[in-house]
Amino acid sequence: MKIYKAKTTWVDSFPELLSMWEEKGWVEIVQTENKCTWAVNEGDILLYEHDRLNNLPMDWRFGLFANEVHHGDKSTPWIYWARHPRNMEMIINEEGILNHDQKDIESIFLGKIENPIQHKKRTVYDWSSCVEEFSMPIELGVPGRHPYGPMKYLRRIRRAKFGLCLSGHGPKCQREIELMGVGTVPIFTKGVDNQYWQPLIEGVHFLYAETPEQALDIIKSCSKEKWKEMQAACVEWYIRNCSREGSLETTQLIIMRYLNENDRSSEISFQDEKS
Repeated sequence: MKIYKAKTTWVDSFPELLSMWEEKGWVEIVQTENKCTWAVNEGDILLYEHDRLNNLPMDWRFGLFANEVHHGDKSTPWIYWARHPRNMEMIINEEGILNHDQKDIESIFLGKIENPIQHKKRTVYDWSSCVEEFSMPIELGVPGRHPYGPMKYLRRIRRAKFGLCLSGHGPKCQREIELMGVGTVPIFTKGVDNQYWQPLIEGVHFLYAETPEQALDIIKSCSKEKWKEMQAACVEWYIRNCSREGSLETTQLIIMRYLNENDRSSEISFQDEKS
């Protein structure tokens, strides 16, 4: 599959995932000056990676939306990814998933507030009251400075049984993906979007709390057996949708279904096997 890569100011997130696909020989990447990334041909299949819809092109044949979802006949929810997909892959493959008894942190939230949208969403309640390890410095207009580096952050959340999820700049946050990938059960709160091509299911992949008090209650009431079932479901969903291979296979499947429905399947071919 040929992908026409957008020119972005960031090199992590989706651009990093694209490079991981490319180095395996699974896709051909063409660098462009566009704000958006396209598959098949420029202006054809939109792979929309931006948090919000303010970078939409004028038109597209079919669009896959990672964060905020455009609703219409030619649009669909897509996948999402970790902030640093290579680090996620390394942690999972080399350090593995901790079981319930190996995890020594009951609950965690490591994030920050760096823009007014995050500030409005994340300060309605004092969420520190329900999380064992909580860090959320407010640094408006100061992106990129975090208490933990990327690898230390992943290792930290890997040690937690539960991870609090607060809506960020977009309706989704990479935190949800990272928590599930390292085997930490997420607790969604109001505003956290669940529009994925393969949706997450409450009680299977995540728990939900409206307030800090509710978060405390669901943590206390979640049995060890229930937690183990949810962890397994989270890891399986991550592998199927967000791993190096799973993210591409899901993307290809969405595109092929669209092409088949529109009698355009002859315009694109995918490798049957990856190595």
